[in-house]
Amino acid sequence: MPQPQSRRRIIVHGGFHKTGTSSIQAALNQNGPLIWPHYALVLPGRIPDVLKAATFQSRIGDPFSLSEYAFRLQTFLGTLVLGRKRRLCISAEDLCGLIPGRNGQDGYTAAPELMATTARVLEEVCGPEFDITFYLSLRRSEAWLRSTYFQNLRRSRLTMDMESYVDILRPKVDLQHSAAEIAKAVAPHRVVTTWLEDTSPLPLGPATPIVDLLGLPRATRKAMTAAGPRNASPTKEIVDQMLAMNRSGLDDDLLMARKLALWNKQNLEQRPPTLTA
Repeated sequence: MPQPQSRRRIIVHGGFHKTGTSSIQAALNQNGPLIWPHYALVLPGRIPDVLKAATFQSRIGDPFSLSEYAFRLQTFLGTLVLGRKRRLCISAEDLCGLIPGRNGQDGYTAAPELMATTARVLEEVCGPEFDITFYLSLRRSEAWLRSTYFQNLRRSRLTMDMESYVDILRPKVDLQHSAAEIAKAVAPHRVVTTWLEDTSPLPLGPATPIVDLLGLPRATRKAMTAAGPRNASPTKEIVDQMLAMNRSGLDDDLLMARKLALWNKQNLEQRPPTLTA
């Protein structure tokens, strides 16, 4: 009697921000030619409209914005050609909504509903032959708070000092709790979590757990290479200068240009990287 075939995999790495996501996506992209025969690979650059809808939903939180997110995701998935064997891997942290600490966003309260909607749309488009696993990367609270501060300082007009920012956000964001709420929302689909502090030393760095989930052939896995850390934290001098710029009267375009130039200058100086952001 023939054995039933196992279902094809869909891996969704939907968050969280500043938990090694840039390193994960760099590794997936770098090893794309090895992954492609087995998986369609979807990174943030392929789905800007979907991610814009997700971050908007996290700010607005009404049924219409959630429907718009579902529609955009469904439309994109309809463009994929998986054939009879290829599977699907999506990695994009904005699927959980806007990064906390920006534009009044104080947590991942919208993430469970966004992930549940993601699961529903994937079920509808891809069908029952696919098994969906959600992967969430985590990070210890104090390091995560500092890293989101640096990110928001660079990308927005944040004017709070780091101590004030951390004091406000610390009681409002618990990544483990958010992951547990997502797990409830997407059940019975599986949710896998790991800590950045545990995955950074692994052979493929923070990308190691998601590559494990892909279940690639042994030879393919052996040929894969680590991408190295991304988005290292800025020096205190850079932070102080960016904060002063944010508090200045510079118009938005000039402000962002000057902050970008300052950030690029640090990167060109090749300062030894800290823990992956």
